[in-house]
Parts: sequence; structure tokens; C-alpha cells
Amino acid sequence: MALEASEFTPEDFISKMPDNVITSILHRLPLLDAVRTGILSRTWRFKWTMLTQLKFNEEFFLYLMKTKGVDSIGRIISRLLLNLNGAVTKTVFVPVILDVDDIRRLIMFLSSKGIKDLTITDWSAPQVKLPTHLFACLELTRLNIYGFCFNPPPGFHGFPNLVSLELRGGQFEGDDLGEFLTRVRLSFVFELTEDGATKKFPTAFTSIRALKLTRIDFGNRLMLSFALETIGHFLNLQTLDIISSSRHVDDPFPISIPEVDYNMTELRSVMFRCFKGSENEVYMIKYLLACSPSLKAIGILRDRCLQPVEELIYAKKLLKLHRASAEAEIDFY
Repeated sequence: MALEASEFTPEDFISKMPDNVITSILHRLPLLDAVRTGILSRTWRFKWTMLTQLKFNEEFFLYLMKTKGVDSIGRIISRLLLNLNGAVTKTVFVPVILDVDDIRRLIMFLSSKGIKDLTITDWSAPQVKLPTHLFACLELTRLNIYGFCFNPPPGFHGFPNLVSLELRGGQFEGDDLGEFLTRVRLSFVFELTEDGATKKFPTAFTSIRALKLTRIDFGNRLMLSFALETIGHFLNLQTLDIISSSRHVDDPFPISIPEVDYNMTELRSVMFRCFKGSENEVYMIKYLLACSPSLKAIGILRDRCLQPVEELIYAKKLLKLHRASAEAEIDFY
């Protein structure tokens, strides 16, 4: 009996995959590789245009620099973006060599695409002002900004859907940091890095439950004053995470502890990371113990520079501190 040739033809599973499976695969690939899938077959030629998550990393820029030249990068990115079909919900953007106009066009495009999760980085000097289109991205739920000059327009009333914000190494121009955070109206997690900021908060934040302060230099009195001012305005804070800077603290000037008013009634858990055993670190722990009647635990992850003998000395100091909460425990890791 003769067999039909079609009976020996393997079934084309790749071409028949559902779009949601294809986009899941594309999102797991580097952006360049995702775009290159267009050469696999006629069916896959435009599948990459379904991407909703983009990551413009250093690898992406270096490849374009070597193969297309620096001057063509902005044009290539614009062409790539214009070919996308639907919403772009997540973007990680590390602009290594883009100019101000390229950054402005990118943000303008994302503002029209319903961006929800955005990470944007620029460490150039002088710092570039964030495009005003960013403040029109009202669907944002997560926003991470590294570098840049932050200057919200007068009509900006906050990101109503934002649940996580991280600011690192930026400058505020023409606006008070506290007023901006008030307008942001965060409701869940707030992550802040302030490098020696001089601003003070004019109001309290009652909705925020978790706070993370990173790269805190315990030898910098100005930064510590800002950190204490920050903590004191989150009245319903439940968890606090403090990460010391990598700089070793040598014989700092002790800071003045604010007058304790027991206003941190909701604070349950504190974690200190990279604890170096300075007097200023001990003072901050003393303040938190004294004004947190509901505190359950302070975890201390010691820095590698802290020797076991030094750790024991500071552990004894901390155990003698007054505690507003009889249940508060201090654990070294």
C-alpha cells in the first residue's frame, strides 16, 4: 500500500503555538534575540512586535555601537518602538549614549503605551532633566529612577496607581521632596535613596507600611538627620530596612537623637544591613527601641569588617538599651 507523502511531514508545532506562549518565550530572551526571531520563518517574522516588556541594557547598546554606529542608535530604537503593536507594560532602560532628545522620545512613546513598570538610568553629568511626559504616565505601579534631575510640572498631582518608588542619586529642582512624595500618594512600599539631601518633609505619611533606606553613610551627620526625619514621618510604618553604605565608618561625630514622642506605634520589624559597629548606628537603634512600643525584632546583619570581639562589645551595648516594647529582640546574623 502506497503512503501519502504528507504522512511523513512532521507537524509544525512552532508555527501553531498560541500567541501568549510565544510572547512568554520572547520575554525570556534578550531584546536583540527576541527581534532576531523574525528570521526563523514567515510565520515568526513579526511575532516580536507583540513584546510588552523591553530591556534596553548595556549589551543592547554595545551591539548597536559596533554594528550600526553611535549616530544611528536613536533612529533604530525609534523604529523598533513604532513597530510594537500593543501596550508596553514594563521597560528597563539604561541609556548609555543617548542624547536628551532620544530620551524624551522614548518617554513620550511609553507614556502613550500604558507603561506600568519603568526603570530608567542616566548617570551623565550634568544631570538630564526627566522629560515631562513621564509625569503623564498615570498607570505606573513601579518606578525606579537612577540619576536624572527631578522636576515635576506644576500641574502634577501624583501617580495614583504607584505602589513602589525608588529614587537614587537624583537631584530635585524647583520642588520640595516631601511635597512630591505627598503628591505621589504611595500605598504599599516606598524605597528611597538620598545622597546627602537637605530637604525636610512638611507632612506625615500615614498609608505607607514599609520603608527601605539604602546606602546610608553613618559618618554623614546631614544624611543621618535626613534619615531620622524621614523615619519619623511614616506614622504607620510596620517594617524598616536600613542598608549602610560600603564606606567604613571611622570615629564619626555622634548625632543628636530627636526627642522621643512614641509616635512609631505600628513599627514591628527593623533590619540593619552592613552594620559596622559605629556609635551613630548604636544611637539610631537606641532611638528606634525607645519610640517603638510594638517592636518585635531588630535584625542586625554585620559587615565583614566587624570582628567577632567587636561584635560582642556592641551586642552588650545594645542589650542595655531601654526598650519601649518588652517583646523587642535583637538578633545578630
